[in-house]
Amino acid sequence: MTKSRLNFNDIKIDKVPTVYPSLEEMMPPNNIDQFINNPEIYNLGMKYGMIKIAAPQGFRQALVNNLENKETDTNFKIKIREQVLNELELSNRSNKLFDKQLEAFDKISGVEHDFNIRTKTDDNGSEISLYDLYVKIMNTYNSQDVDDCGRFVKKPTVLGKRSINKINAEDQQNTQKKRRSSRIKNISNHSTNPSVEAYDNNGKNSDCDQSEWLVPDPKTCRFLQMPLKHGKVQPSSHALKFWKSIGSNYAEVYLTYQKHLERYITALHKYEGRKPWSSKETFKSNGISILHHISEDPVKDEPPIEETTEMVEDMCKICQRGKKLYQCEYCLETYHKSCIPYLSGKKGKLCDNCFLGNFEYGFQELEKKVSIKEFKSMCKDNVDDFDEVNDLLNIEKQFWNIVYGDERVKTYYGADVHNDTKNYISGFENQPSESIRNSFLNLMNLPNDEHTLLPLLTSITGISLPWCYFGAKFSVFGVHLEDHFTYSVNYQFSGHPKIWYCIKISDSDKFHEYIKQKYPDFIRRQKDILHQLTMTISPYDIDLHERIGIKFFKACQKPYEYIITFPKCWHFGFNLGFNHNEAVNFILPNWIPYAIEADNVYRRDGRKNVFDIYKLIQKNIVVNNNISYSEKLFEHVKRVIENIQLSVEILITEKLVDKYTPEKLDLSPYSNSYLVNEVSCDSCKKICSFAMVLVFKDYQLHDNKKTLNLNQILQYSQKVNDKSQDHDYENLDNFISNHSDNEHKALYLYCVGCYVKNHSRFKNYLTTEIVYMDDELNRSDVFVKDELYGLPVSLEPKHEVL
Repeated sequence: MTKSRLNFNDIKIDKVPTVYPSLEEMMPPNNIDQFINNPEIYNLGMKYGMIKIAAPQGFRQALVNNLENKETDTNFKIKIREQVLNELELSNRSNKLFDKQLEAFDKISGVEHDFNIRTKTDDNGSEISLYDLYVKIMNTYNSQDVDDCGRFVKKPTVLGKRSINKINAEDQQNTQKKRRSSRIKNISNHSTNPSVEAYDNNGKNSDCDQSEWLVPDPKTCRFLQMPLKHGKVQPSSHALKFWKSIGSNYAEVYLTYQKHLERYITALHKYEGRKPWSSKETFKSNGISILHHISEDPVKDEPPIEETTEMVEDMCKICQRGKKLYQCEYCLETYHKSCIPYLSGKKGKLCDNCFLGNFEYGFQELEKKVSIKEFKSMCKDNVDDFDEVNDLLNIEKQFWNIVYGDERVKTYYGADVHNDTKNYISGFENQPSESIRNSFLNLMNLPNDEHTLLPLLTSITGISLPWCYFGAKFSVFGVHLEDHFTYSVNYQFSGHPKIWYCIKISDSDKFHEYIKQKYPDFIRRQKDILHQLTMTISPYDIDLHERIGIKFFKACQKPYEYIITFPKCWHFGFNLGFNHNEAVNFILPNWIPYAIEADNVYRRDGRKNVFDIYKLIQKNIVVNNNISYSEKLFEHVKRVIENIQLSVEILITEKLVDKYTPEKLDLSPYSNSYLVNEVSCDSCKKICSFAMVLVFKDYQLHDNKKTLNLNQILQYSQKVNDKSQDHDYENLDNFISNHSDNEHKALYLYCVGCYVKNHSRFKNYLTTEIVYMDDELNRSDVFVKDELYGLPVSLEPKHEVL
């Protein structure tokens, strides 16, 4: 429903504090750990989520931008993203995506499509879109307020958010599992993997986040019936209750539903294929956004296309194989039916991605890379003569009204520009001043600072090398947390200001919960949306403040100023014109608890790790001589080891054997290879720490399991292709998304957490094997090893720095 969704008059956003260090405070022997953990700095950071640092005059005078003389250098190129501003706000994007789905459905149905339908719900100007109406129907039908027939019922007695009927059903199921040992039952019920907790939801009215969403049948669903008197027939009380809840103009809303939405929901109800919101089935995304499809205009008076078994000969978009393909009439891509099922209509076939909606979205990238000077020439209408005190709020109003509006405004962002070629990495390279060269706030020094934990990681761009960002007017960096909730530091070299917003760290979980409740349909389709940096939300959003009262802060960053974000701080913003910024992440010892929390969040959201936090902890223990500190760290490792030991007990029970010894795979030859980070779980996407569970589909491969090396395992599980050594690391994620869940897998790869939680679902347990991944860290003398498996189970009473 739409009214004015922004309030700039009553919602006040305070600015984050600015710190003014001296040049000496930014130089050795001072270091980043001392600087951040200074009580004044640390308390400000934890209170606001981020702080601004204004470099002293001596620093500004001595600093030379290494990239300034490379504006026309062809060796430094910028990859440009095109951003459509009103597609970045989730309400707008959801409506646009759903409208495209309806257009695709109407196309194969032979019906002329009406775009962007909105209906007034009352006399006050409130409106409802077709997507909002669709979500309300789905939410109502899948709530505890109605039964299977769509009749409103009295709520059942609830204990701890679960009905007595559900508890009784669970008790009955539990009586059938008495053969399982109590230890297995207790630990598996407390698995830390939320992403797989809902496989057994059978009830329509389950409250679980991952419960199955069912689609009502408009013909029989009582609350979807006509809320008007028809002849002598009075309207259903259930229909009146539902439609009146939308607004006083409910009759017109119903007629809009009947004309534009009823046919689609009926087809959705009858569709028997996999659905993107299903928790029991794996929906295969084609990886492309329906917003970027260029479909052909329907030809009027064209004769209907008869249903045929004849297939197009081309290449399948998903598996890259030919034979027996069909072409989607909307996206015009070709698929195997087994890869992407379809819906048939009068005018042809519609792939399930276009019919059901995958809600994929990404910025379009321009084909040509440009020099800094060329990009600068593209940046028009910069906000010049900007006065922060007098102009900031007016600029914010202009920007957010575009983002929340209907006008389609494009801008460009040269984001995530990274280069590992010497002299082309950063503006901080080649500094003539010794002070700048040695400063811990030189972003080239920070990743290798011995007072941080980053030197324990191999080189990861953006984590251990700076990234360059080139902004244009109103270009956006989306709402996000840093990878693994790390610290980040951003420095502006030149150009127009960058406006930052952040959310108070203590409100971080509230914000995620708000997005999940506000956009349930979106989260079910794209549960890692908040990790994608493709959405934004205004801190002046009325609904956000009225629902949960989240506290926002803002900052205006100008040249020679740093922004430091603290762990688990949501942040986002926009640029006022062309500018050049650089950023890098860093991690300090006090970050470890946030890292463990981030690991669990990644599992919940199906987000792939950037690095293995447990291996980083292990390395930290090996080089640390503080026994008390190391023991606290090892408690995190112990929980993973216990899950591995439990998985062995489970497999012994499943295989009906007295003893089982896991296979051992030596990872030492891969210590500097990206392949180690590709050992990720098919279910939760987490990097497998210390061990992995392999479920073989190919029996011959299972018989030869002892001869498999890491590269072969990753090939057979479709993590990498058979030319992985020539494969660019940043392209691997694209390969995985298209190939990790198709019928050509020879084996499936899981982390032990997912196996412990879901082992009862594995039908082929006879070809299930646990593989312990050995390496030099595990063999370190710092750890006491398990005699049977060689796993690190505790620390030696005393250990020295190695």
